[in-house]
Amino acid sequence: MTFGNIQPILSKPIDQATALSPKEKELLSNYAENAETNYSCLIPRDIMDEFLAFANDVYRKHHNEATGMLVGYYLHDSKYPEKKIALATAFLPAYGDSTRVTCEFSYEDSVRHSEFCKANNVLPIIWIHSHPGFGVFYSHTDSTTLKAFFAKEHQCGVVVDNLNVAYKCFKIIDGKQCVIQAYGFDKCDALQAGKIDVYKYNS
Repeated sequence: MTFGNIQPILSKPIDQATALSPKEKELLSNYAENAETNYSCLIPRDIMDEFLAFANDVYRKHHNEATGMLVGYYLHDSKYPEKKIALATAFLPAYGDSTRVTCEFSYEDSVRHSEFCKANNVLPIIWIHSHPGFGVFYSHTDSTTLKAFFAKEHQCGVVVDNLNVAYKCFKIIDGKQCVIQAYGFDKCDALQAGKIDVYKYNS
């Protein structure tokens, strides 16, 4: 994987998120105004469900861990440039070697993910993997991987116990691994209500 060896990434104005509709951009701007922290990890429910379906399928077939990448945007509103939003817009599965307690990206996965990001003008923002039945924590290997490959300011990592439906999010801040909150929301509900009502992906 080479995602960790890129130049520093600057957030883009919400208006430059080309795949988002004008209404979605408006909702994100309103969210930024009221965000309680300067970094928000937003994972729409349908995208998290895609990962859960993938992880459950891998477990059902092989009883192994599963991994992949959530790609999307790193954004800010022009009125609140200090408030950054990492917004997932797609889940890209990985098919490297895996066991009951390990999972890897293959070279082909990394190439495919890089090509998708370039073609769609998005970033690899969230490394996600499963701990089926083992709980939500980072092993030493997980921590090393996060710090080596997913430590940029726009990135974080999510571990999911897909059997117990639990989640935990980690981010490298000032060189240290920290637990942060990942938030979910329903895109259809947001558009109908005229606001993004987030909820916590609970550990």
